[in-house]
Amino acid sequence: MNSTLGAQSALLGRSIAGTRLRHVLVVTQVAISFVLLIAAGLLVRGLQRALTADLGIERENVFVLSPDTKANRYDAARTRAYFSDLTERFGALPGVKSVALAAVVPFTGSRNEMAAPEQTDAASPPQRIVVNVNLVSPRYFETLGIAIRGRHFTDIDGQSQLPLAVVSEAMAERFWPGADPIGRRFSTGDPQPYEVIGIARNVSSLSPGRIDGPFYYRAAFPGRDTSLSLVVHTAPGRQDLAKTMREIATALDPSVALSIHSLEENIDRALRPAELAALLSGSLGLLAFGLVAVGLYGVMAYVVNQRTKEIGVRIALGAPPARVQRQFVGDGLRVVAIGVGIGLVLTIASSHVLTRVLFGLSPLDPLTFAAVGALLAAIAMIACWLPARRAAKVDPMEALRCE
Repeated sequence: MNSTLGAQSALLGRSIAGTRLRHVLVVTQVAISFVLLIAAGLLVRGLQRALTADLGIERENVFVLSPDTKANRYDAARTRAYFSDLTERFGALPGVKSVALAAVVPFTGSRNEMAAPEQTDAASPPQRIVVNVNLVSPRYFETLGIAIRGRHFTDIDGQSQLPLAVVSEAMAERFWPGADPIGRRFSTGDPQPYEVIGIARNVSSLSPGRIDGPFYYRAAFPGRDTSLSLVVHTAPGRQDLAKTMREIATALDPSVALSIHSLEENIDRALRPAELAALLSGSLGLLAFGLVAVGLYGVMAYVVNQRTKEIGVRIALGAPPARVQRQFVGDGLRVVAIGVGIGLVLTIASSHVLTRVLFGLSPLDPLTFAAVGALLAAIAMIACWLPARRAAKVDPMEALRCE
């Protein structure tokens, strides 16, 4: 008799230990699945935001032609003549609205400098910060549709090398909060401070969907400034102009290597790492999601099988089948809730990792968290309900006979 009881106790202990281990595995799967699904959801939401966000610039019907005159050792005079000819010929094409030059084309990188507002109080020297800078021709703002207050650059500004600048709204607010920045000055590493002649609307030109930080523009002058690109704004539906512009540039000097592409292609390239990350995390998340469903169902089915006698006794004593069903569903949901709680902590702790590829979306976006939580709750409910439904249908006499 004692040996029989000892054997049953040992069997019960092993059963409890096995169930706990399965619960730990399910909790781990739920936590990992939650983290991966949140990451995938945030990345997808961020991509949607980037694709639909107002960049503050023309994103359609804009072509970029980048000739490498530096490799051909053009001198200043020849460089000026080359860009002047291209600008004139492109501007004369039917369907071309505007042509401009820029040292940095949107979504191809950035140039930055240290800058500070001109010091007015010797007792409190201004703090120098990193600002982005671009060298642009007079029609740059018109070509990309950037709203500007004040005056634009002129050809004379570029030729005379006057230290004039157009600053972004973000830079104006950072350097002169609450004041009119036109006529103000700021210093960089150049010998003379720059005078502000205009304020440009904030745009997204470095990362889609994320407003650029402090930014200023100064006048470009071919021959003095190397590595310039032509930005061409065309009428809608004029994709054929890309071939025409290449032919014109090649005819002007076949030895100059050049590339031509649309601004939309730049945006696509900028979004590609986020797209790949979303695809990878989404695939892993769905795999983990499937493992959660299978694992939870397996655990609950195992528990029902191990507790068949107990269920039979409870039903025989008058316990309503619905109550038995609710108990098993509740047990499964508690396991899922623990996993979600752990996953939530892990997600919040690592949220800063995704900040760069969320394009202005908060890494704690409530809609994404709510959607993933609801998805896990739904699959957990189904995975628990099926074994619980079987438990509620146990025949008490059959359960007792099995024992």
